[in-house]
Amino acid sequence: MKEYKVYAKILGYVLPDENLEIGDCKIEKMSYREQRERNFQHLKGRKLREFNMNYMTFPRGADFRILRSNFVVSTLLESSSPNGAIGLAEMRFDKLIGVLMLYMHNWWLNKHPERKIRFSNYDYQICKLYEIVDTKEIEIKDLRPISASASMCHYPAFKELTDDFRKIIEYYINCQDEIFEKSLKYFTNGIKGLYSQLPEEKVFLDLFKSIELIINNFQRKRTNKLRTKLNYAAKRLNLNKIDRDKISLFWDTRSRGDIAHARKRKNYLPPQYPIPSDCELFINYSDLIDLSQKVIINYFNYIKGRYEILINPSEYKDLGLENGLTQVLTSWDSNFVFTTKERNKRRITPLIKKEMAKKYKINVHEIRVLESRKDKLILKLE
Repeated sequence: MKEYKVYAKILGYVLPDENLEIGDCKIEKMSYREQRERNFQHLKGRKLREFNMNYMTFPRGADFRILRSNFVVSTLLESSSPNGAIGLAEMRFDKLIGVLMLYMHNWWLNKHPERKIRFSNYDYQICKLYEIVDTKEIEIKDLRPISASASMCHYPAFKELTDDFRKIIEYYINCQDEIFEKSLKYFTNGIKGLYSQLPEEKVFLDLFKSIELIINNFQRKRTNKLRTKLNYAAKRLNLNKIDRDKISLFWDTRSRGDIAHARKRKNYLPPQYPIPSDCELFINYSDLIDLSQKVIINYFNYIKGRYEILINPSEYKDLGLENGLTQVLTSWDSNFVFTTKERNKRRITPLIKKEMAKKYKINVHEIRVLESRKDKLILKLE
């Protein structure tokens, strides 16, 4: 085991003018000149090893941010390697800024309870590592933490995509449906979080939220229960019983307590620790990603094949058309307004189907009514 000293710049709204030792950490002022002389700079990562392909890796401690502060925090520790020293220092510094934020937030709350903004944030950036030899600091130059893994490797063997790749991608890109866009954003954040090694609680919530948004969009009267909506939505999203059971299981995990914390006090640990057994957060991410992708794509196909026609909406009363069909660019080409003086709903529906057949140059019999209301008609073109 060797002895190391790790320095980090520390940033916060409230920092002490005098040296302050807390636990195994020491906060002190250090001039910008001394920092330059010590060559303080953020850590850069080093490749796991040479690959003749594209890939992504996350060396521990590497940081791309620009952090400027004349306060530093340091810690002395023993470790078998420089990389191990950085990992231990991160754990100490994380806990330090955690207790600082906890205390300062409470201090501001008691001193200025009327203020909603409280200056209680802290952050740090590791910038230098020394080995201690006979009480002397020996600089470890060009420190570049090594990652433990690589992901998203580009394999040249896979080059061919499906013939309709460009067409389908453009469909997705051009879709402006609000629910589709929100779900896609959560799905994207979940996948990125998984590869960026973010806390698994956040990854799970993002991925499941992409499903939950779509299920909840299928509103049913007199209920807010997701399972009831799920049964209704499943028929429209082509979800089988296995899919429904898996979504229900993920919903149970999502709903029982706060998944970000264990219920037992002794297990109140941050996400980088092993997940306590009573958290019930044992997620099959492969299943969750597959489900999220399936629900989003099936929802896309569902809205793509349906056409919503609003009948005499007040916001479009000035169109001045009699039995006229007007396209409304709210999501893409699937929303229309139909204005008429006819009040008999049984007569309005054939009029709308006739106008739709004329617009898309199809037979009236190829248009099926999915839903019929007083102020709205939802059609599907066969």
